[in-house]
Amino acid sequence: MAHLFAKKKFTAVILAGGSSSRMGGLSKQHLRILGLPVSVHTVRAFEQSRFCSEIIIVSKADECPLFENYRKEYGFTKLTKVLEGGKTRQDSAFIGMKALA
Repeated sequence: MAHLFAKKKFTAVILAGGSSSRMGGLSKQHLRILGLPVSVHTVRAFEQSRFCSEIIIVSKADECPLFENYRKEYGFTKLTKVLEGGKTRQDSAFIGMKALA
């Protein structure tokens, strides 16, 4: 049965555009754990998965450059798109889904 899933690939759409209201405006995805931003740990997990073929991040407009820098700094090859999110989480999810290859 495992061979049926071995050829299946997926795209990870990471919604990283929250308002951080519970954290007092501090973006959780950029907090450091073990010396790395939380979002880098997340992207790295998908980057290392043989089943993940592409990673898309949907973020706040002003944080898109940070994710672009992470792509370069950490050599993420599967991170193909960093997109500006919408007004709501649902809008951002829709933006990410529209960008699927």
